[in-house]
Amino acid sequence: MIHTPSNVDAYVRARMAETTPARRLQMASRMFSTARTLVKASVDESEIDERVLFFSRFYAKDFSKADCEKILASLIDPTVPQTNHLGPT
Repeated sequence: MIHTPSNVDAYVRARMAETTPARRLQMASRMFSTARTLVKASVDESEIDERVLFFSRFYAKDFSKADCEKILASLIDPTVPQTNHLGPT
């Protein structure tokens, strides 16, 4: 569902096209940093490992439930063997 009027969308796209790739990367980095700060502020840090928290919030939807469980287990317990969660190379 798109909530942005087409003229506003066109304007934003035109401004972004004028922006250098380096500036777009800088903007994306700042947005990601802000997102991390918001996620971190949303929970009590003492309750959960930060790596588990960020994986769960940012990347869990990109993996199957079984792969998520393996990844989370390896984040929680470093003695769990690491596997390639992206499939065969």
